[in-house]
Amino acid sequence: MGKKIIFVGPPGAGKTTLRKVFFEGESSSKLLDYALEPTHTKESVILQLSENVGVFDLAGQENTRWFETDDKEIFYDTKILIVVIDITTDHEKII
Repeated sequence: MGKKIIFVGPPGAGKTTLRKVFFEGESSSKLLDYALEPTHTKESVILQLSENVGVFDLAGQENTRWFETDDKEIFYDTKILIVVIDITTDHEKII
């Protein structure tokens, strides 16, 4: 794989919506019409641009897994890490 982009953040922050709008070309107004199912484990898409770009959307309810177990290897060789935070979430919960 050429480049790797990862979306990470708490559950319900909008990671999947951002991925679908900016990397999969979905209509933002269409996404407002229906609720997306929560991501389980991870979802990924490979874009073929001038080089392959892997876009990974990590399940927020599994953040402990991503940061505190051997599964943190998913972050290796990541070029861009996008942290998505819902501003209405309690500050302590975000930290």
